[in-house]
Amino acid sequence: MQCPKCGADSKVYDSKPGREPFTRIRVRDCPNGHMFKTVEGLLPAEDVPPRATQTPRDVTDRIIRLIADEAGIEVGAILGRQRSPKVIEARVRAIRTIAAEFPGWSFARIAKIFSMDYSTVGYWLKDDAFRTAKRAATRERNLER
Repeated sequence: MQCPKCGADSKVYDSKPGREPFTRIRVRDCPNGHMFKTVEGLLPAEDVPPRATQTPRDVTDRIIRLIADEAGIEVGAILGRQRSPKVIEARVRAIRTIAAEFPGWSFARIAKIFSMDYSTVGYWLKDDAFRTAKRAATRERNLER
């Protein structure tokens, strides 16, 4: 990708998941020292069949497959019981993406896809801000003792 300021070819400096499913936020820098962000989609529009022709199973399989490919791991690792940090991060991204894609689904329905307990799915879907606030409150209580 070319730098919008000088037109030089840029390199990816950092990359993280975007807010929308199937997007990445990339921080890029060029040889001239300019830094800029891009939001990139992971799915070319022509590769995605119309939603009406897809079953929920097709959609969840596609989400898991794309996240596995992006993470460089096997689909079986995401669906299995491996606990390496790379696999857990991919599994959590898959859970959160599926929950965003199907907001009416229960924790139990999502958990069934991954052969895990519904409470684990609930843990990963908790609001990060809530979890951070809870940790801070616990730390404060422990310091008061």
